[in-house]
Amino acid sequence: SDRPSSDRPRSDRPSSDRPRSDRPSSDRPRSDRPSSDRPRSGKPGEKPKEAAYTPPAKGRAIVVDLPGQAQVAVRARWAAPDRFQPDSPAVKVANFFLGGAFLSRLNLNLREEKGFTYGARSAYSAGRTLGHFTVTVDVKAVNLAETVTEIRSELHRIATEPGTDEELTSARRGMA
Repeated sequence: SDRPSSDRPRSDRPSSDRPRSDRPSSDRPRSDRPSSDRPRSGKPGEKPKEAAYTPPAKGRAIVVDLPGQAQVAVRARWAAPDRFQPDSPAVKVANFFLGGAFLSRLNLNLREEKGFTYGARSAYSAGRTLGHFTVTVDVKAVNLAETVTEIRSELHRIATEPGTDEELTSARRGMA
């Protein structure tokens, strides 16, 4: 055919030209199989016996000083389990509790209790070989130090306090 392979219907493309998700699972490398093919920890609806993730004890801060700015953007990122680790599903739920939803711990603390921001959130990105957490929040410059302290506090809390029944119900509804 004279059409480029990307213009051909999917069924006409050779297997090697198909996107990974279109290949049969037997053609995919083991590390690229869907999570349903891998063993999981715990049972559906069961509270975890221990924290799914422990944040690092040390880190570094990169600060870009922009004099005269009334607002600062806080971005925190650190390593987390990749998607093939047995705890990855539990880490996704922990992220939902931390900052993956409007009524998450970070947003309730920094927006509702402190009034520092219009919104704080976190994300868990799990790749094939590594993963990471990211916390994102914009605050007034005068609230920067206390915001960083509160983020660290919520990270410690997510590692030491299991989700409440209310958080689990919210996660079931929000992640379904």
